Amino acid sequence: MRTCRSWRYYVHPEGSPYWHDPLRRLTTDANLRDPHILSKIEECISRDLLETESIRLSSNFETVLELDSDETWAYYLIDHTKQVVCYHDSACTEDLGFPEFCSIDHLNLELYRQYWVFVEYFPGHVQIPPSSREKLLGLMIHSWGDRATSDLSTSPYSAEDCRQFVDINNLLDDPEQQSYKNCIIARFMQSFYQARVINLYGEPGARLARNQSIQDLDEPANSPLFRLISIILFSQPKRELEQLNGLWVDTVAYTEHWRGYLSSRIEEWKGVSSMVCFFRTITNFFMLNAPLVVRGCTHVRNNGAVCL
Repeated sequence: MRTCRSWRYYVHPEGSPYWHDPLRRLTTDANLRDPHILSKIEECISRDLLETESIRLSSNFETVLELDSDETWAYYLIDHTKQVVCYHDSACTEDLGFPEFCSIDHLNLELYRQYWVFVEYFPGHVQIPPSSREKLLGLMIHSWGDRATSDLSTSPYSAEDCRQFVDINNLLDDPEQQSYKNCIIARFMQSFYQARVINLYGEPGARLARNQSIQDLDEPANSPLFRLISIILFSQPKRELEQLNGLWVDTVAYTEHWRGYLSSRIEEWKGVSSMVCFFRTITNFFMLNAPLVVRGCTHVRNNGAVCL
């Protein structure tokens, strides 16, 4: 671990470096080994972040700085007590790229999810409380049971994925592996809460089954050409479309079921290709061994020519 002034150097488990200042509670993935970038960020801290001094010095807050392409700095705040992302200035969710929300509780789910995205990106210095790990274990156990007993579960993970995590949960106690442990815990947490945001968890009309639509989207009508082709092909295109619509509900597809659909189609295409190759081989065999009549002679391959 290298230091640069009060900055401490960390490496993400996947290889990307980042820097954390524990004294001023600052984090950035900018390259502080570059003297120009380092001077820019120190100038930004002394000039632009003075008004947030009371927030930054609070033990439960942390400021994340991001360098834009035009060398301007953007920021967001991390509240480690409430485990949410927040901002000192007023901010519009549309400007931040957030989806539409039904209520404050729905928005808080997204801010909570964003907190775990932060932990996934910067896992080396964060201390995850035991209560969060217990919450994840509970989510995994429920998801495992839900997927095992229902094909329409809205869980983002398969029953086998959940079972494997529960089995290896006791292997995450080594303090020397904190960065790896935090990264995988955060990835699971943000996935579960992304599913809650998408499915309107806690809201009236929440999605309770993966094939349940909660959006007022008009289903496009099939074209006359599609209907004609479907009739010619004994309604097979219509059945395929219905199956795709069941997998792609409100522009959301679940990985396990989508992969299953693709695997079945690939196996079907392999079967059709094998059948086509078989009939083509048989056809070529008969064509190569069939007699030909050319200008009064009957040519029989491999048997010479017989003049008429």
